[in-house]
Amino acid sequence: MKVLSSSVVLAVMAVAGFAAAPFPKLTVELTPGTSPVTGKQTAEAQPESDLTKSVKRFEGTLLDLAKRAQAVVETLPAKPDELPKSFAELEQILTGAMHTVSEMMHSKPQIEQQSQKVLASIATVQQSFIDVITKIEGAVESIRREPTDNPQQIESVADALTNVKGAAERGSKAVVPLRAVVIEAAQKAKGVFAELSHYQVILGYALEVTILYKRGLGEPASFAAMVESLSKARDHLRVIIKSVTEAAQKADEAVRSIPSMPLEAPASL
Repeated sequence: MKVLSSSVVLAVMAVAGFAAAPFPKLTVELTPGTSPVTGKQTAEAQPESDLTKSVKRFEGTLLDLAKRAQAVVETLPAKPDELPKSFAELEQILTGAMHTVSEMMHSKPQIEQQSQKVLASIATVQQSFIDVITKIEGAVESIRREPTDNPQQIESVADALTNVKGAAERGSKAVVPLRAVVIEAAQKAKGVFAELSHYQVILGYALEVTILYKRGLGEPASFAAMVESLSKARDHLRVIIKSVTEAAQKADEAVRSIPSMPLEAPASL
């Protein structure tokens, strides 16, 4: 009797939970991280890439800057002389946004390369499914050709392998729409970067406008505030002079209120 390959036996036992008593017990040593069916290195859960971390950082930074910008608008003071402080805050926000957009544009080649890498990976996975299907079909044919005293048991093994084949076929079909998703995402990324390239110019003009507002409102407002203080100082002087005048008037009234003493006639000798 021909001995089945160890990979076929392990696959059947793993999926069907079937203990093949008539077949000799085989011990297979596998390198950690390899498939018991293909013997190839299996994919492990990959940690978050540096590129993904960078893109998430871009998102978080611009979210914080957007919230700060909205807060500036919501708390914009009514007094003109206080407006320059608000525009100075907007200037800092725009500077931070320009820096972040610049970093985002530098990540464009990496993201484009990543899209191609993912598409290639999908194609590899799909082909691997097809390869596994072909191997399973060969294993089923090989089992059914073997002479046996227990055909029912052989069919049970073949059915188990057929079930595994069905899972592989579903997997091969499942990756097809994923390819479309990646292509669509890549097109979206292309559009985002096209818009970002214009935002570098837009942010530059917005920063220039903000600086002009800060300067334009700041200098006149400061001058007007200075003149207002000068005017108030004059008013204070008027109060001082008025106080002196009022004090003099009250002093004169006090003096006038002193009763006059009548003159006595001189004594006769």
